[in-house]
Amino acid sequence: MARHTPRGRHARRSHHAGPTVRPLFGGRGSRYSPGRLARALALLAGAGLAAATAMPLGAQAAAWPVPAAHVRLPAAAEDLQPYLAQDSCDPTAKPGVTAFRSLMLATYRRGRDGGIVQSCSVPGVSEHKEGRAWDWMLSSRQSGDWAVAVRALDWLLRPGPHGEPAWNARRLGIMYIIWNHHIWGSYYADEGWRPYVGVSPHTDHIHFSFGWAGAWKRTSWWTGRVAPIDYGPCQLGPGMAAAPYHGVNRVPCLPGDQIRSSPLVYAGPWQTGARVLAIQRALRMRPVTGVYGPSTAHAVAMWQLHHHLAHSGVTDWATAMAMTLVPRPAPPVYAGPGWRGPRVLALQRALNVRPLTGYYGAATAHAVAMWQLHHHLPTTGVEDMATARAMRLVR
Repeated sequence: MARHTPRGRHARRSHHAGPTVRPLFGGRGSRYSPGRLARALALLAGAGLAAATAMPLGAQAAAWPVPAAHVRLPAAAEDLQPYLAQDSCDPTAKPGVTAFRSLMLATYRRGRDGGIVQSCSVPGVSEHKEGRAWDWMLSSRQSGDWAVAVRALDWLLRPGPHGEPAWNARRLGIMYIIWNHHIWGSYYADEGWRPYVGVSPHTDHIHFSFGWAGAWKRTSWWTGRVAPIDYGPCQLGPGMAAAPYHGVNRVPCLPGDQIRSSPLVYAGPWQTGARVLAIQRALRMRPVTGVYGPSTAHAVAMWQLHHHLAHSGVTDWATAMAMTLVPRPAPPVYAGPGWRGPRVLALQRALNVRPLTGYYGAATAHAVAMWQLHHHLPTTGVEDMATARAMRLVR
């Protein structure tokens, strides 16, 4: 499966970087070589900073000022944030990002605010256009700024009590960080800092992008409770932006180019025909055109929101069943969307769904639908008893 990665101005660079790449923490090509950097930051970490890219920076890091939480932090932290690219246009600063900005500026008392939002007319994909990214203006060419950047990044990415990566970044819901020709991504946490190339080398600021739980200030750093992954808004179709997002979505979105061909979709954007007519009549839309355009997608999304379904604007089979456009599978059902527990785990193991979550979400429903399609069963994405017997989950 292809791994998602920042696009546009935050695109990933190949691992085979040339010799002109500036190392993150010193070394050849950097103004701050190991010897000069060690002398410049002697009061900060002594000679322990001589390693080219090592993090954490040494035992003396514990003496540096670090951000303080105003809630009792739980023993656990959030899962590593998957990469969720900009899908909508909503350039309003989200509360978790503004709170993080205040936290960093108040703790380290250096640098300045480089901005959270960016106009949607700017080319490229950027979480700034959804108000869930922040630029902290610190220069890699100034020793004082460099020292603060190293302190802050060390605190964010230091391991947890059992060696878990990026403990504080996870509690804040940070998705990726870019600084000084390098990028760290929670979705590539095992690879650490990687070379980065883009429109900006990020030598004059640190870029932070957040997942949706972090952007909405719902993570454990702010609430004292570990937050599940929030997958944010879903595209309405290929090239169709999602609506501005204010809810909670626990279900991964289908990629835009898979919406039309997915066996989970009853009808989707730009499709025409009897199914679209049935949807428009069920929603009492006027005029009834038989074309699944933006107005139909918006009406479907609002209906889904009011009926506590994943509000993607795409009429999947679960939505079609809830609208009584198609009959529900005859009971009893072995397992279905929204279920949790041992039956879902058994189903995920049988279908080799990863990760094994025990939750019947979009990934599990899609795997069930594909299995049903290949075995000539009704393609509903619901694990009815006939499907469960065919899989030998029941006798």
